Amino acid sequence: MIAEFRGLDGALVSLFLFSGVITALFIVPSLYMLQVHERVLYSRNVMTLYALSAIALIMMIAWSLLEMARETVLQRLANLFDHTVSGTIFIALNRQTDGMPEASRGLILADIATIRDFIAGSMIPATLDLMWTPLILLVAFLMHPLLGLALMLMMAMQVALALAGQWLARPHVIKALSASARAAEFGRAVMRNAESARVMGMLPNLARRWGAARDESLCCFEAGARSTAVTALPLRILLHAQQPLLIFIGALLVMEAQVGPGLMLAASLIGMRALMPIMAVANGWRVIWNASMAAARLDEILRDVARRAPRVGLPRPAGPLIATRLAVTPPGCSQPVITDISFTVDPGRVVGVVGASGAGKSSLGRALIGAWPLARGTLTLDGHELAHWDQDGLGAHIGYVGPDADMLPGTLAENIARFAPGGPETEARLIRAVELARIKDIVARLPHGLNTVMGAGGQQLSSGQRQRVAMARALYGDPALYVLDEPNANLDAAGEQSLAEIVKTLRARGAIVILITHRMAMLSQCDLVLVMNQGAVHAFGERDQVINRLSAYQAPKQLPGPSSSGPVAA
Repeated sequence: MIAEFRGLDGALVSLFLFSGVITALFIVPSLYMLQVHERVLYSRNVMTLYALSAIALIMMIAWSLLEMARETVLQRLANLFDHTVSGTIFIALNRQTDGMPEASRGLILADIATIRDFIAGSMIPATLDLMWTPLILLVAFLMHPLLGLALMLMMAMQVALALAGQWLARPHVIKALSASARAAEFGRAVMRNAESARVMGMLPNLARRWGAARDESLCCFEAGARSTAVTALPLRILLHAQQPLLIFIGALLVMEAQVGPGLMLAASLIGMRALMPIMAVANGWRVIWNASMAAARLDEILRDVARRAPRVGLPRPAGPLIATRLAVTPPGCSQPVITDISFTVDPGRVVGVVGASGAGKSSLGRALIGAWPLARGTLTLDGHELAHWDQDGLGAHIGYVGPDADMLPGTLAENIARFAPGGPETEARLIRAVELARIKDIVARLPHGLNTVMGAGGQQLSSGQRQRVAMARALYGDPALYVLDEPNANLDAAGEQSLAEIVKTLRARGAIVILITHRMAMLSQCDLVLVMNQGAVHAFGERDQVINRLSAYQAPKQLPGPSSSGPVAA
């Protein structure tokens, strides 16, 4: 993640120098006290008091301005970090999540805000001030070597205790944050399914499960606090005793006539100033480890993105889709769900994919659109392997309707147009998709037509309406390859008739259509049929030949029309 701050050397150097000057200005109140005591109180010179006070006031104003400048630079760096990485993280999070626990994935977007707030917060200024504390030590040594030595020993003990406290708290904080993430993910899952949970009386049991995860997090935080008590107590005693100890040493030096009374008081004030950044870092153990864990998760994703070489953009595919001995393993699993599948589909052909539940039909669909990587085999479109395509470029040539057709937060037009920037070309493609999908009736019934807001907090559509809108989104831009996974699962007879007409139009346009279905009636729109069984090809070929050869289907040679209900594929 350090690479994201390259080119910001000037800002980082200015932060470091600002902190050095601010640390030097820490000493001004002590020097002012010393000069007032040594010069003004003995001389009774009011003009000297005015002059010293004016100089001190100017220094305090400069101190305040420098602190504001440092805060401004840190805030800009935090916003720049967010602007630089948020888009990359968002895309990577929704593109490559293999091997990442569900709870961790739910934290990633929040991690960006965590790091942004950490950069703009008080911990970095405290750390920079801590790096400049040797300057305060130098001033203490210049006052008197014994005062400097005493302050150095106390600061060394404080730093050691602060680091020990951080180390002791680390495992407990990591466990606490992980448990908190699991509880948050469980809570989000329950809220997504709140209706079913509520009507079946599951909420009390779910609340207990969620509360148990929260209790685990709180217990870990309490354990972290108890573990730091070993270092917190001596650190606090040292904090309270530091000023009396410095005054004690200063008093001894005054009685021996080695320093003046003013220097004794100034040394005690300098000691307190030197202690402030140490205590800030020591008390920020939860913030530090939370930010470090967030940075580690973001760094893992950014490294993965950096390892992926950019892909060359390829022209619109016009050739066949060829699958050769495909094997597919779902992300996070070790066993393949598809083994040794091969077929070829030319443009302008429709393939019906059927089989029993769990046969691997939807898994094949996800592999054909590049959503799941291949464990073995090759998949080419127009002579180019799908793995060689730029995923965003390939997506413009793919139309996909999945089993769950949800609407994203945005207008209906944005959902159909895949959230493409507005313009004449986008609007023209949008209108063509609406007309081809035959959803003008849905648009007409919405309060604001295509400008109606969908998703959370917006207009809600029925499952059948969402499926038809998802079909319009798949048709947007006139893709070359369509993978339709149960596109008629929630459609009525009229909806199925419209779907059949859409498939005919796509065939006439020369598109490749993969139609995954349980309803035999839809096979009347297909040229080829691929029958799957336990992740392998059971049969593949021309529609009538395959159906006549498979007695399990018991289908007549002449299939029913698209409006017939037909038996469900077994």
